[in-house]
Amino acid sequence: CFGRMGWQKARNYGQRNYSELAIQRYKRILGNAMQSREFNRQKQEAMIGCGILNKMTRLGSPFAQNTLPLAHYDF
Repeated sequence: CFGRMGWQKARNYGQRNYSELAIQRYKRILGNAMQSREFNRQKQEAMIGCGILNKMTRLGSPFAQNTLPLAHYDF
């Protein structure tokens, strides 16, 4: 494994990148700083924020459903 791709694979860079993306998305949508001063309220604020992001992710995900199998036609 040589080069940049080899380095990324060796360091498990993709997983780290996903976590950084999640934090970036959280900050972009909900803001850089907590509004609450008390720790318990900050925890609650973070839980609500994560719930909002999860809801937005579900709304943006494609909906797939199984279709009925096609009837067999002899031509």
